[in-house]
Amino acid sequence: MSTSKEHGSVQGFESSNDVLDKAKYDFKRHCEDNEIYSFMDCLLSLNALPDWIAKDASISTESKAENKKIKEYIENDNTIGTISSIEEKMRLVRLICNHSKHGAKKCFPKVKCINGSSFPMNFPIIFGTFVALGDDEKDMRPIVSDIIDFFESLFCN
Repeated sequence: MSTSKEHGSVQGFESSNDVLDKAKYDFKRHCEDNEIYSFMDCLLSLNALPDWIAKDASISTESKAENKKIKEYIENDNTIGTISSIEEKMRLVRLICNHSKHGAKKCFPKVKCINGSSFPMNFPIIFGTFVALGDDEKDMRPIVSDIIDFFESLFCN
């Protein structure tokens, strides 16, 4: 997997597929180094991906329609359900990425990192890949893997 596209002496992205490649790169890096920087990089890329897809002329109409449904679902409500659907998984990623910067303006559910901080966060932040939603504990890595697989299938349409 390439980590960037060459444009003369400048590197860049050519499509939203490159943003997905960046998320995959960051996730692979996290699986190797178990560092929170690489994991948060991956979450931030996945959180931005629906916006990139919406503006990408190279994405099929069917894929854009599916992306639009996900985008509307994750933006219209802040509640967390069973985390079984791709929409719920993307909503959880969105809440983790946006909780602290928007927490004072909106009513977000409390998401607690196991052995760490809760969202919305205040410094110092201790963050791990396991989160607690009420009494339910979730490892974010399989959730991220499912999201990556979903978006890969979306790009194949």
